Amino acid sequence: MGSSAADRARLEEIEVEVLNLRRSIDILHAEEEQVKKRLNSCHYPVLTLPNELVSEIFLHFIPAYPRCFPLYGCFSPLLLTHICRQWRDIALSMPPLWRAISFNHSDDDPDFHLEVVKNWLGRSGQYPLSIETEELGDGDDEFFQAILPYRTRWEYIAVHFGEGRAPPPRIDGPMPLLRQLEIRISSYDTAYASFLSFRDAPMLTTATLWDFIYPPDLLPWARLTSLTLIATIPSRCTTVLERTVNLVHCELSISDDNVQHFDTTLLCLESLVLIPFAVENSDAAGDYLLSFIVPALRRLQIPEQHDPLETLASFIIKSGCKLQELCITGERLITTSGYRNMFPSIPRIAFCPRLTHWCCWEAYGIRQNNVRGLSGFLACFEFE
Repeated sequence: MGSSAADRARLEEIEVEVLNLRRSIDILHAEEEQVKKRLNSCHYPVLTLPNELVSEIFLHFIPAYPRCFPLYGCFSPLLLTHICRQWRDIALSMPPLWRAISFNHSDDDPDFHLEVVKNWLGRSGQYPLSIETEELGDGDDEFFQAILPYRTRWEYIAVHFGEGRAPPPRIDGPMPLLRQLEIRISSYDTAYASFLSFRDAPMLTTATLWDFIYPPDLLPWARLTSLTLIATIPSRCTTVLERTVNLVHCELSISDDNVQHFDTTLLCLESLVLIPFAVENSDAAGDYLLSFIVPALRRLQIPEQHDPLETLASFIIKSGCKLQELCITGERLITTSGYRNMFPSIPRIAFCPRLTHWCCWEAYGIRQNNVRGLSGFLACFEFE
């Protein structure tokens, strides 16, 4: 009996404690509601901005089009969707945020990455597209299958096909908005490029091609006004230049020392860059200059070659051009005054000993953001 009495007494104590705790919880709940009401009545300044202004801020957050940015990370628009619901809704409703895609092959959940690409393409609305890839392997055919239906909206494309992979799905058909193209093929299969055709691209004027066999029907050659050939042997450069008769700007990264001088006439060419792909190709880049007849040339960048003053003088006389800008790259033996005295009619002459070959060019970041051009290069240095 004594034990039962003690239990009943203890039970009464527990019930009193539970009642007190419930009252405390009720008080806390009431205070919680008051705090929520006060917080809800607060207006954070950034959330009071009109959606139109927030949209403009978002557009300035991402790199300027057509520069591509990764699917994830600091400059990805996905970051804007993780701040709050309002920002997420605004970002997802803005097609311009999703039209520049940089795709990298990933062995970590490739299906998920592919789904992200499809989501971006779907959100891009009817805007023109800028797409670039890192080295693609055999497992990336689904990526091409995802972007091919959007080829009528391609505007800037840079694609790298990796070494050893099978040829990609055939890429051709109308591309009415395509303006700029870069193709790199690491495979040595000569038939590889036959799967690619960008001839039905009436707006295409700028192309960058790494060294591979260039099929005659690869590009609308005669429409090109700007051409960059990287790691290309001189004979292949000559074959291409015979087709690109309307070039205004040309950059050639030479990868072989065997130069045969066959005259190449480009009547519209205004700027020419010759740069060795590697240090051992320095002589070839300079020697190849004598192959050109370019009467409209105004800007020239070359490494110093053997007998540079006489070579340059012969080139200028042969072309009948009136150079306005000259940049000599790499090591040189001729002094500044030597160039000045030999070519007093050239208003601006610059020297850049650090840029000895094409890889240095990349290291200094001069060719970032798809910005090609001698004018941009020359702007990096002071003329003497």
